[in-house]
Amino acid sequence: MIQFFILALSGGGFLLISLGGQRCRMAGFCLTLAGQPFWFYETALNGQWGMFVLTCVYTVSCLIGIVKNGPKKEKLRPILDPPSDILPSPERQEQIKKAIKKVLDDDRRLFVRTDENGKELPGYFAIED
Repeated sequence: MIQFFILALSGGGFLLISLGGQRCRMAGFCLTLAGQPFWFYETALNGQWGMFVLTCVYTVSCLIGIVKNGPKKEKLRPILDPPSDILPSPERQEQIKKAIKKVLDDDRRLFVRTDENGKELPGYFAIED
């Protein structure tokens, strides 16, 4: 029965890893990792210490694969990063700021993106909820 679990979990896992796609790889690494206890038991029971060490290497490899193929945190980026030649004039930017301030409720604030020196960067507006 243990041999069946080794075949099903490890073989199925490696098949999924080789099919490609992030979800397939992730499922393959998880399936292969689920088969590792059977490998540990079988190799220790039969005194196959070389295979036992190799099973340790496979286990670490599966854990690395899970970490690398797991869900990623998305980095926030501006929706629109306009080139400087299409930005409105400074006077128009002030008009836009004033119009936005009129629309916002009292409990909201308008932010303008600034550089390291505190100088306003044109065209970057964010509304805090």
